[in-house]
Amino acid sequence: MCGGTAAEAPNKGIGTASGTCLITDKDGDKVFLVWTCKNPGSGCQGTFQWTGGTGKYTGITGNNTFTGFPLPSSASGYSVWKGDWKLP
Repeated sequence: MCGGTAAEAPNKGIGTASGTCLITDKDGDKVFLVWTCKNPGSGCQGTFQWTGGTGKYTGITGNNTFTGFPLPSSASGYSVWKGDWKLP
């Protein structure tokens, strides 16, 4: 689950968004990340960093890129991620 906030620059149609995610796998182990992007609303391009985890994800690190897309008539969306992670 990811959450965040967005802000649009007045009269320019370009803005920023940022937030955090908590992902839980089928075994109950969790991984955490922070993200930020520019131009939300029409393909928000940005970066995210793995910040930690539990269980098998303890100590995870990595820097990645993504493009986020809103779903019409909704506060939800989806993202396409690209990158790597490292475990100790």
